[in-house]
Amino acid sequence: MLLPLKFCAFSARNNQVSDRRKSCGRPNILWSPFAFRTSVAAVSCAGKHSLSLSCSILVLFFFLFSFPFALNAGETSEKVRTIPSEHAVRLSGAGGPIFLDDFIECALLFSGTEYDDLVHERAEVYSVISELTEAVGAEKEPEARAEQVLLYMHRNLLTIYKERQTRLDVLLKEGSYNCVSSAILYTILLKSMGFKVWGIRTADHAFCRVQAGERAFDVETTSPYGFDPGSKKEFKDHFGKITGFSYVPPANYGSRQDTDEKGLLSLILYNRSAFLSELKNYEEAVAPSVDAYTLLKDSESYDRMIVSLTNLGSSYGIRRNYQRAVSFISAVSGDFKHEPRLKKLKQDLVHNWVIELINRGKLDEAQDLLDTQFQSGGIEEKEWKRLLIYTYQVKAQSLSREDFKKAASVIWEALEKVGRDSELLKSYEVYTHNQIVALLKSDQYEEAQSILDDALGIYPESSMFRKDQSLITLHMNK
Repeated sequence: MLLPLKFCAFSARNNQVSDRRKSCGRPNILWSPFAFRTSVAAVSCAGKHSLSLSCSILVLFFFLFSFPFALNAGETSEKVRTIPSEHAVRLSGAGGPIFLDDFIECALLFSGTEYDDLVHERAEVYSVISELTEAVGAEKEPEARAEQVLLYMHRNLLTIYKERQTRLDVLLKEGSYNCVSSAILYTILLKSMGFKVWGIRTADHAFCRVQAGERAFDVETTSPYGFDPGSKKEFKDHFGKITGFSYVPPANYGSRQDTDEKGLLSLILYNRSAFLSELKNYEEAVAPSVDAYTLLKDSESYDRMIVSLTNLGSSYGIRRNYQRAVSFISAVSGDFKHEPRLKKLKQDLVHNWVIELINRGKLDEAQDLLDTQFQSGGIEEKEWKRLLIYTYQVKAQSLSREDFKKAASVIWEALEKVGRDSELLKSYEVYTHNQIVALLKSDQYEEAQSILDDALGIYPESSMFRKDQSLITLHMNK
């Protein structure tokens, strides 16, 4: 089986916690294959401001929210390998057939064999080659020799088909196999006899093609009847029953794709990365995808690697380990500066990190994070401004419970930093108005006028401030 690498798609419920005074509706939480992004609430004045010449306190309504995540993942390991393995780098420059010893080493290492076990595992492979040579050595016809190798595998090595058993080392130990691991073993055994072998891929399956004499033959390595399968009735019954796949003959060339020896080896890496991702082991899924891209440098291997990187970054974000998530994506983005998926994910992670800090009341940390990420290019100006305004609004709303002057001062600080913003001006207008009303109620007319003069210098077009002027004049003339 050849498994596609899937996006790490997470879902969540949109649990909105509304202000107890008014449920005013807000954008839904946004989700994408990589991102778990929560929209920022719009901060605005709720209801109509019906101002007569009377002292009335205006209330700014907005609400905070929570955003639970669906994934309950375990703790992450300390290291993620994003540097290509030595063997992948060395093999990437190979053109044409690969030396047998190199092919065996890479097949084992790509399968997950540890370096400490490599000598022993390689000896196991050569032991199989030696036994095979003795068993079929008397056969002279290339076609018959190639078929005898397949039969030998099924009689002596392959015991049970397992759809996800893609590793050569496990095949040798347990006898379990799938289309990739059995094709790799068949390729090794035929290469040891001097045959030219390459791979054939379909949408979700892989098998071999061998040059035997003047003819080339398909070999479905998952079946003992798989040599030149189109000519054998037994194959059709056995193959479909065991694997669930359908054979794609050469006549259906549009559904087949030739792949060289490097391509065959990459299928081990593709499957390992995909299987590990299925198990939500996104950290270990990265290294095989990096090696596959190093090996092939084509669009498919690139896309699979980017999906692995974004899946891991997303999984850190879902655990709310935003610092690690952003650090990881920042590190890997250095080599792929123009990759929009990494850029988008980083922005989403920063967004959620900021919202998390806001929800925990760490507004200064949220603002520092926004400034740092904006200066380093980790977040776009529009998003930086939108989130920064939100942090100032939250801070001002909290202060306004005790002191409208401090709330207005915070909004003025925001205006100084981000420029004239309509929502900020509206908030500044309301907090200043409330401050003036409080002063008028305590007969502090001159201070109210001084505050209004300053406010008009900042927001001269405010209709509310013009009404406040009328209100102050009315009180002073009583």
